Amino acid sequence: MFGNLTKRKSGSGRLDAVVNNLIIEYKHHSKLENKDEFDTASQQVKDYLYALLSKDKIKYSAILTDGIRISYFSFSGDEVLNTSLSPINVEDIDTIIKAILANSSKKFVPENILKDFSVNHKSESISRTVATCLFNLLKTNCTEKTNMLFCEWQSLMHLSVDDNGKSNDIEKRRKDLSLIFNSDIN
Repeated sequence: MFGNLTKRKSGSGRLDAVVNNLIIEYKHHSKLENKDEFDTASQQVKDYLYALLSKDKIKYSAILTDGIRISYFSFSGDEVLNTSLSPINVEDIDTIIKAILANSSKKFVPENILKDFSVNHKSESISRTVATCLFNLLKTNCTEKTNMLFCEWQSLMHLSVDDNGKSNDIEKRRKDLSLIFNSDIN
């Protein structure tokens, strides 16, 4: 049922659970009785988050709970911030259940977008494979409509070619695309 639920070792302790991009750290209720104990547990969770960021280059979120109270942890820029320890309510349970059931959820952040959709000539990726396939289809199966759309695009692009800054950008993209598709782009 929880195919994405894993245990991982990081730093000096063991993560209790990692579900998708959420770390769940459990503590016995007697371990979060005072501010010092909460601060120690919070620092442990933050250390896990920083270690995973360093290792996986992913900004995980986390919760710290004793089953009665809960605190949320997340990145704000490069810093991990957390909420105070508060009693668990219905919304908290709903958030945890949704995180567990969202098997393929990812945070919509620039790092994940670049990692998932980057296309360059140095690495094989699904994005590069799809782009190459589409490029080859356009080269080999050119229809009248394709030509018409290309001519329209070309006339619109021609307007920006006279601008030296954009012209240099276009030349750089042309070279990059030639490398990616292993074909002369002119």
